[in-house]
Parts: sequence; C-alpha cells; structure tokens
Amino acid sequence: MKVMHPEYEVRELIALAQEGKLGLPEFQRDFIWKPTAIADLLRTVARNWPAGTFLLLEGPQDFASKPLEVAPPLAREPSLLILDGQQRMTALYQPLTNQSEETYYVNMGALMDAGEFEDEHLRYERKARFVKRYTSDQKLAEARIIPVHMIGDDVQFFHWVTFLDEKERMKAVTMREQQLSGSSHTQYPRSSCLEMSRSKHSPRSLKL
Repeated sequence: MKVMHPEYEVRELIALAQEGKLGLPEFQRDFIWKPTAIADLLRTVARNWPAGTFLLLEGPQDFASKPLEVAPPLAREPSLLILDGQQRMTALYQPLTNQSEETYYVNMGALMDAGEFEDEHLRYERKARFVKRYTSDQKLAEARIIPVHMIGDDVQFFHWVTFLDEKERMKAVTMREQQLSGSSHTQYPRSSCLEMSRSKHSPRSLKL
C-alpha cells in the first residue's frame, strides 16, 4: 500500500465529481448535514482557513460505489473514492454547484461596507423562495447579494458585476480576491490518498 499526500483545490474535487470520477463506497452513510453546518463550512472555506483533510482511495476497486448526493452518475470505474470526508465534500459540492435545497449567498454590499468578511455576510434561504425574489442577475446586483456558486465562476461573477454601480465594481472584485478567495481556490493539504491492490485489501480495515 502506498500513501500519498496530494493537495486538491475545491474546484478540482467538484470537477471530478461532476465528471463521475469522484465517488463514495456504497457502504458510506447518507448526507446528513444541516444548512447551519454547511454555512459554517462555507465561511471557513471563504476565509481559506483549514477545513480538515480527506482520506481518499485510488480506484478502481472491487466494491460497489456511488456518487455524492445529487452529483451525476459515476463513471464505470471512478478514479477516486472518499473514505473519510464525504459530509464535507457533499456540503461543498451542493451549494457550489447550485444543487442544494437552500441558496447560500454573500451580502456583498455589507461586505464592501465593512471591508472584512464576517460570519453574518454569508447567509442562506430556501431556494424556492430565493429564486422568486431574485429572478435575474440584475436583481441580485441591485440587492448587492451574490450566491456562492457565482463567486467562484469568473463568467457568472463578472456578469453580475456589470449590474453594480460603476463605483462599486472594482470594490466588489477586490473583496472577492481578498476576502472570498477560498470559495474557488481553497486547498485540502495532505489529503491521504491510498494506492492499493483491488483484490487484497478492504477499505474497512485500513490503518495509517
């Protein structure tokens, strides 16, 4: 068994999940995190603070696997499996791909006024209600709020910025770079990745 310690950015792990290359062993429990816990993790990620590590297993393996909750179906043989950390990964995947039941958003107006990211600047609301209130990027910009899935996407973010007052555009870009950079670039350092034989080992009995 070979143990490696690679670093992954949030967006890299999300891309793998979307491509069906990052999955879970079938025996993993279902996703159970509540919105308050998800919001706390997103605040940690936005600040680039440490958010734990993952224990990953290189695929393919000879046991059943499944995708993250609401992620696309897995490829025939996923290249990575999450043994530890699936609650955190799912808690990131759903809001950052806009697939959670809540919309998690940043009050960019309050952040620009304060100049420093605080917990109250990231909030959430049931998506069904949120999309009725904010039917376009222009309406979001008029309210000076932006969903977290748009912050890490350059195309969506800069389209939203065009609807801000000219004097606020550069300030919003600066806040994104200085106060919210972790939303798309946070790394998970020293995520143990196990390279194992398909036939001789079981992930249930791994020890590091």
